[in-house]
Amino acid sequence: MNVLKPVWTTSSFIVYVGGLTVLSAAAGALGYLSSNYGDAAFEAWFGWLPDTDQGPFDGWHWGLWLLIVVVIATAFVDLGQFQFPLLVIFPAALWWFLVVDVLSGGGGWAAVLTLFTGLLYLPIAAGLDGGPRRPYGFWIHVVSGLLVGGALLYWWHSSILDWALVAATAIVYIGIARATRRSSWAVLGIAGFLAATAYFAAKWAHVPLFSLIGDEPSAAPREWVPPVVFGVVGFFLVLLGLSARDRTKEPAA
Repeated sequence: MNVLKPVWTTSSFIVYVGGLTVLSAAAGALGYLSSNYGDAAFEAWFGWLPDTDQGPFDGWHWGLWLLIVVVIATAFVDLGQFQFPLLVIFPAALWWFLVVDVLSGGGGWAAVLTLFTGLLYLPIAAGLDGGPRRPYGFWIHVVSGLLVGGALLYWWHSSILDWALVAATAIVYIGIARATRRSSWAVLGIAGFLAATAYFAAKWAHVPLFSLIGDEPSAAPREWVPPVVFGVVGFFLVLLGLSARDRTKEPAA
């Protein structure tokens, strides 16, 4: 049975929002029961969940790992039954968490494993793109881009060189989007490029990065710099988008 590509309609939007609302309500209900009726209401009475005072990757969490494996297996069973592409995101994200939690205690090594997992997901997603299961590939691409970008931002976020590398990586993301015909890479690339733009605009204008939301600017700010920088970047993105549109053909239905 071929997987049908989800179509963005009023009905599908309402169904997605409704499902996510139910999921959020269930999580809120568990939190309420846990706070009012003890640990048994939140699956913590025999060590399923780790101590909340620990970091997400601190210690050995046997119960949590078993729970993750059960959820991953359940997601694959549901995929076979319902052919619903969004379900792919659960095993993809949980497998990353399981690998990082088992093999690291957080920090730099966790970022290395995150980068490796994100890069591993890219050829898997590309393989799915080439067959009837192409709709599944979309969510693998999304998780891959988030993991790679998150790992790189862990290292690159504090200096001019760091943000220059972020901007360069954003261009690479856009190139991956054109090569794979997956716009999720372009969305993440543009987000990274605009984040780097904000950093340089604030740096060159001599104002704090978050001065627009309450911080006091430094002495003699050059307030004309941010509009110029964002204007130039905006025109660059428009030209880049037109170039991608002219050279990219829509994939066959």
